[in-house]
Amino acid sequence: DYDNDGDLDFVIGGIDYGGGKHLKVFQNDNGVLIQDTTQTDLVPIFPCITHWVDLNLDGYLDLITIGSDSVQSLALRVYLNNSNYKLTSSLTWNSEIYGVTAGAIDFADYNDDGYEDFALTGLNSGGDLISYIATNAINTFIVSGGHMLTGVYYGRPTWGDYDSDGDWDLLVSGLSSTADGGSIPFTGLYAQDNGVFTIDGDIDIDSVGFSFSQFGDYDADGDLDLFMAGITSNSDVSARVYDNLEGLENPNKAPNAPYGLDDTDINDDKVTLTWTAPVDPENAAGGSTPEEGLRYQIQIGSEEENNEHAISTGHYGVGNIGTTNLTQKKLRDIPEGNYGWRVRAIDHGYAASDWSNTDYFYIDITAPTVDTIRANYVSDEQIILIVKFKEDFYLDLNVDPTVLVTHPDDPDIDGDSFDDTLTVEKQSFNGDEWTGVLILPEEYAGKAIQVQVSGAQDDRKNKMAQTSIYKSPETIISSLGGTSISQDGNATVLLPQNAVTGDVSLTIVGQGVSPSSIDSTFLITDLYDIEPLNLVLNKPGILRIAYHESAIVDSGATPFIGKISSGEIISMGGSRITINDNPYMQVQIGSMGTFGVFTSLDSLGSDSIDVEKVVCQPRIFSPAGSIFEFTQTNILYDLNEPGDVTARIFNLAGRLKRTIKPEISGQSGHQVMNWDGKDSNGNVVPSGLYIVTLEKSNTMLRTTVGVLNR
Repeated sequence: DYDNDGDLDFVIGGIDYGGGKHLKVFQNDNGVLIQDTTQTDLVPIFPCITHWVDLNLDGYLDLITIGSDSVQSLALRVYLNNSNYKLTSSLTWNSEIYGVTAGAIDFADYNDDGYEDFALTGLNSGGDLISYIATNAINTFIVSGGHMLTGVYYGRPTWGDYDSDGDWDLLVSGLSSTADGGSIPFTGLYAQDNGVFTIDGDIDIDSVGFSFSQFGDYDADGDLDLFMAGITSNSDVSARVYDNLEGLENPNKAPNAPYGLDDTDINDDKVTLTWTAPVDPENAAGGSTPEEGLRYQIQIGSEEENNEHAISTGHYGVGNIGTTNLTQKKLRDIPEGNYGWRVRAIDHGYAASDWSNTDYFYIDITAPTVDTIRANYVSDEQIILIVKFKEDFYLDLNVDPTVLVTHPDDPDIDGDSFDDTLTVEKQSFNGDEWTGVLILPEEYAGKAIQVQVSGAQDDRKNKMAQTSIYKSPETIISSLGGTSISQDGNATVLLPQNAVTGDVSLTIVGQGVSPSSIDSTFLITDLYDIEPLNLVLNKPGILRIAYHESAIVDSGATPFIGKISSGEIISMGGSRITINDNPYMQVQIGSMGTFGVFTSLDSLGSDSIDVEKVVCQPRIFSPAGSIFEFTQTNILYDLNEPGDVTARIFNLAGRLKRTIKPEISGQSGHQVMNWDGKDSNGNVVPSGLYIVTLEKSNTMLRTTVGVLNR
């Protein structure tokens, strides 16, 4: 597991049919092996010996290879791994001394200093047969004088504590002569005594070449038995199990279970698991494996999947594969979820302890989000905001979110040409809900608000991105009118005074549909349900929907607001307007329903129009104060075909105060222009009655509107 994601990875090297040499590493991705093409330091070799081992105890498996490169340089090469899982060639470790053919290697920490050593057999570049015990001297390997054993090739070295004295012993087998292409089978069982290896002459084992060997307690009697296969000196093929009888007098005792499990070192999807090494009890003859020599199997499972080995099974068969000699394990790329893990110790006699107690941790890489915001309008000025967060694990209640409010249409609340932001005062933060109080200033226009939430984080320090949600009173008061706004802030309905007969709860809910096309008609926004769907207004209301300019800039098509009625799209028309540098379509509506912004190349049905009338809604508004919610009026008119339109505002003395034209002309159907109650110099006009004229296609229409300031 060189990339520390909990599963076994794969390395392969050698020669293909065309004579090309290879050395490739494959990552295990949920059971699929994918070549890691980032490993550019790897030198293709043949013949090829490979082994994964953590040489420098940094928690990352390094790669050892032995073989000949393209210029026939026969050498041992070490590729050190790091936190980026990049295997880098190490000049200090590399050595031609350990370059062999027809060889084999086996790693074990024979001196129990915590660093992995190895035994190596094979034919070196000088034509000599070797059997070396190489000691890990940190940054290099060394071979002491007593660690050059009977040389063999076409065989194998195997480590195991066959005499249960607590240290590693070594079995070496293979052909001990190069004569006749390989001859004289040899098997030697070397007992270790404090770093000195001596052949045990009391053990009778067949000498074999072209051999394989493996220690294991097949009969579970507390000692290591031996399986060996190969060719004997008389060319017989042999495969035998040798039953070890050491357990009759000196059975190996399993280590105690590890303890002190700690999984608090978690960063995003990475975790470092640590534990305390247990004691390996002394056997009857006094031998035991030192704490530094113990190896460990780790099992990590998912609670959601009810699978106790979802990340790491903890056992991969006989031998040391999948084990670690460290009292820690680094893991990364762990999927979000809850996990349980445990560990057990293995001594030199391959006796495994009981599993430790199970410890638990969770991986959380998703920041909290806003689930809902409830706005309780307790008075004209005071709003209670209740922000409910969505967090699958644990919110950090010690870190308060920042909750701010701006005006959805005009951020400059006090008219000083600077955007204003209102702070919501925290009242409580418990569980997954934050509560605060907002006081609207006297000059705040209307009741609709844009709530901006940021800064909330969970216990894993995942901090939420800023979220903006629009709120308005759910009840529209019939006598005063009001505004309702969708949660995404993209759709707004304004009802003037007396537009409805009684109080009504008005909501705008987006359907969450993506822009799409029907024949040659294109939906370029979401569809919004304005409920109650069957509500008919006494006076026209104003519907405004935001859209993206990029949706029409290439086609040049004219957007319009359409209403879905009995499965058909009814064109309502509409005028373009820009608010805070964002484009909107706005149109007058006489009833609620489902609306969206469209473009079309087809001839669609249209809403009924009256080209002989101009109306201002609301009829009375307050551009300089909060007597009424509305700070502007909407000039409503219809066009049966595109044309130029001009609106002029006069006071009762006949003086022209303002001239207004649509932002974009050339649209038909229901149209809207907005007057903010200011004259051509940008000053708010005095309270009073004003005459509005609308000039279009040689026709002039008139209406009146009232301005009432504080």
